[in-house]
Amino acid sequence: MVACGRRSPVLALLMVGGLLVVDVAGIVDKEQLRVIREGNGNHESLASEGQVEEAGDQDTEAFLAALLRLEKILNHTHGCDKRLQELWRDVTIRRLTLERLEEDIFHLMDKYAKVQAEDPTTDECPEPFAARGGGCFYYPHGEKNTWAGARYSCVRLGGDLAHPDDLPSFKKYVKTIASGDWGYFFLGGKTDPKLEFPAFRWLDGRSIAGENMYSELFSFSSDFCLAMEAHNRFKIKAKHCDNHKRWYICEIKVKNKTLTPGGDDPAVQV
Repeated sequence: MVACGRRSPVLALLMVGGLLVVDVAGIVDKEQLRVIREGNGNHESLASEGQVEEAGDQDTEAFLAALLRLEKILNHTHGCDKRLQELWRDVTIRRLTLERLEEDIFHLMDKYAKVQAEDPTTDECPEPFAARGGGCFYYPHGEKNTWAGARYSCVRLGGDLAHPDDLPSFKKYVKTIASGDWGYFFLGGKTDPKLEFPAFRWLDGRSIAGENMYSELFSFSSDFCLAMEAHNRFKIKAKHCDNHKRWYICEIKVKNKTLTPGGDDPAVQV
């Protein structure tokens, strides 16, 4: 047990490290929010200079990990209760602030996705994206991330998580990139956790027909994000957004609608 008069080096390190992670993550997310707000109508500003990237997700993950380590130490610490409670309260407030900032960022991204669906700013499929599956997609082969981290990665490339217009053709494309291993691809769709009954929608606001999902849009209490099977019938399922890193597929909406309709084209980008 750690006593108040015998300050643990580990506890001190976690206190300082935890607060530093919070401060850094807060600065990163505020900067991301500023960039998106200033570039709300500008596609390039969302992806420029790598402002919206994996850093946001990585900092948040590091922050949460620090919280868990700190909580474990605090639970085995005697004395100094008031100071430790104040520290924990401050850390909790900062965590909630980060969550609200991420909600704001995603809300603005959703608005941008709707604009791009109606009037894309990109004429042709840019690299590393390729015209496949009735759209313009990119699969970062083998890379896995949380739903939020995957979305940041896609936005950094100038796109977003895949929310296809032609789902049958998209499924054909997914079959060409799937290795046959058990797993899932995160897609650009989710439901609002605040709703009593889940109502899954693509990022651009389109509803998702129940026949494309398992159990008629049923989800467990914490499964708010959409993923497609990388095997079997390639159905869409509701999965937890954060507790597992999964493969993911990015997409850019383009003006040129004469894209290859199927997904079994030669030289598929994998």
